[in-house]
Amino acid sequence: MKKKSKGPIIKLKKLGNQKAWGTAWTEGRYSYIELDPRLGAKPEFSEKKIDRLGKDICQTLWKLGFRRVLADPHSTPTRISK
Repeated sequence: MKKKSKGPIIKLKKLGNQKAWGTAWTEGRYSYIELDPRLGAKPEFSEKKIDRLGKDICQTLWKLGFRRVLADPHSTPTRISK
């Protein structure tokens, strides 16, 4: 039986040099997310704008050849609305 992943390891780190709100990467079987603690608690954009940006990023990554691979053969991908 496979061990369930506990999810990514999340760290708070000032990311001023990277000029980013956050970064994410994987090393082996572990995933990491770094978030800048200086971020506000509320997003600067509306939910509709965030949804649109996510779809634009998805389309760009798809055109660049990135694909989502499901780890569990019985899992289903998240449905994305248009």
